[in-house]
Amino acid sequence: MITVFLDMQRKHEPVIFAVPGHGKAAITAFSAFLAAHGGDPDNVVEVVCDMSQAFLSGVAENLPNAEVTVDWFHIVQTFTKALDGVRKKEGREKGHPKALRWAVLKTLDNGNLTAKQIAALQELVADQGATGDAWVIKEKLRWISGLTNARLEGMNGLFQAARSRAHGYRNEANFIAMIYLIGSPVGRLLDQAKST
Repeated sequence: MITVFLDMQRKHEPVIFAVPGHGKAAITAFSAFLAAHGGDPDNVVEVVCDMSQAFLSGVAENLPNAEVTVDWFHIVQTFTKALDGVRKKEGREKGHPKALRWAVLKTLDNGNLTAKQIAALQELVADQGATGDAWVIKEKLRWISGLTNARLEGMNGLFQAARSRAHGYRNEANFIAMIYLIGSPVGRLLDQAKST
């Protein structure tokens, strides 16, 4: 696991820091990196992260002025788990078509639903039960998350594509080096140095 820190106000080359691990140790390492390079951890005003208690306590301890925004992916993931719980409970009470189980967990607009799953979703929405309401909310949250997470997901996609293209990296240090080459000014500076 590698934690990557981005400056979301930078239009290009937003990677500031990458470190092996996650949680409080990663936040502590980032805070130390900022201080060692003339930055002030007190000037960090917002952190977007998952709901991990380790991340949250690391932010509180090391970036005291930062407001935490939980990233949308984890909100949708949590809501999808809750939706599945509602589906199970309501299914025991009222019964649901078998195809509904995977239909509510899949993404509506990916085009990967079977005809039975589409019919089960149509029946679910027409029924106006708790599962149908929860599914509609999950889809709306997922749609919003696609709009707000696009830049983060785009950067992560570039990093994962590089990992895939290289058939993995021998160690985390090599993968971190590639993250810097792709997402920070280091790659541009190297290109400029080669051309002189």
